[in-house]
Amino acid sequence: MSKIIISSHHNLALGLKDTLSYILPSFKDVIAIPAYVDERKLEDLVNDALENIDKDEQIFVFTDMLGGSVNQEFAKKIPRENYYLITGLNLPLLLSVALSLQNGNLSEQDLKELIEEAKNQIIYVNDYIDSLNISEDDE
Repeated sequence: MSKIIISSHHNLALGLKDTLSYILPSFKDVIAIPAYVDERKLEDLVNDALENIDKDEQIFVFTDMLGGSVNQEFAKKIPRENYYLITGLNLPLLLSVALSLQNGNLSEQDLKELIEEAKNQIIYVNDYIDSLNISEDDE
């Protein structure tokens, strides 16, 4: 069994969880942790979420910014077994990980490959369209 935690400054995490649930309704093991939306301390939110997950379960944590307070709080937990912290979250990466987890556990190498694939989804579309037009003109 595996869990995905999405955490962000404010409500981005809730929106991504909602979108992930819409696209992939069969994947239920997602926890959203929006930081700084009320008086609760981020440290308490993180600890509460992790306490409810078995030590044997894989945990994939996605945060919004490297070096941000949300990422820093989750980074404190890295010594935990089966714990993978990824920052720079985006929907293609979340979908890829969730789909892979439906087929079983995900290896660290597989995770790294999914991260690389997600990086390749970040494209300046103006140039992409221009490159398609150039290719069509060459024919």
